[in-house]
Amino acid sequence: MLTPILRRRCSLAALAALVLAACAGHPPGGAALYDAGALPAGPVGQSIQYGHEIIVKTHRLMHDYVRADMSCAACHIAAGTQSRGGSFVGVYGRFPQWNKRAHRVIALQDRIAECFLYSMNGKAPAYDSKAMVAIVAYIAWVSRGTPVGAKQPASDRYIEPLPAKAPSAARGKALYAQQCSTCHQADGEGLAGVYPPLWGTRSFNQGAVWRISIE
Repeated sequence: MLTPILRRRCSLAALAALVLAACAGHPPGGAALYDAGALPAGPVGQSIQYGHEIIVKTHRLMHDYVRADMSCAACHIAAGTQSRGGSFVGVYGRFPQWNKRAHRVIALQDRIAECFLYSMNGKAPAYDSKAMVAIVAYIAWVSRGTPVGAKQPASDRYIEPLPAKAPSAARGKALYAQQCSTCHQADGEGLAGVYPPLWGTRSFNQGAVWRISIE
């Protein structure tokens, strides 16, 4: 069992790695991947647009399903269109897939449900709900053009930091003060509705930290 202090430190370390990795990536033309003016006319386009809105306004639009003061875009930078920032590009064509953690084949909806349970510290919407269908529709839209079954390019994955020196709390503290505290505040509590907290009940839970650490 991790102590509360160690869980907090793990949370900070995991999210810091995600954010720094995303900042190190380069956008692959996010505007080209999602342009509201280029969506299909009618209900399909409306569903895709709603999915995009959920990704960037999760806490506001899905308040009955999330406890964390975070949005999907907190981890999936630029609504999942930025390389090395939790990109959704090609994700639609990689499901169904075998999931080691669940020990079964899962659908894309299962993976999204896990995000609501862990990353959002809440509960998943029904698989046939308007919201779930919209999120899937959005991910399918930004994945268009990617062959079904295509693996994620290594160059598009989160960077795994390989420090030249052994991990150091002192160096981590200095790095956090330099690059993170302006937005997430000195104690990591974030700024409600603007910058997500890095620990506590308004952040992701221990299951999300475990998942980030091993995948």
